[in-house]
Amino acid sequence: MFREEISGVSAHLQNTELKTAAQETRLATVEQQLLILQKAQIQNQDSLAALEDKRRWNNIKVHSLLDTIETAEL
Repeated sequence: MFREEISGVSAHLQNTELKTAAQETRLATVEQQLLILQKAQIQNQDSLAALEDKRRWNNIKVHSLLDTIETAEL
């Protein structure tokens, strides 16, 4: 009976170790995915900032052209 209990505890311990290893593997995968997403977020923020700069510059050019047209009409 004692051997059966030890065997059962040993099997439970092995099962727990396997589950722990699987969880650690999943955690590592999720951490890698998080890093990828964080890098993508930074790239998207940089792209958005560049687009905002371009939009502002285009607005300046449009207003300049409108001023030029308005001056020419006078």
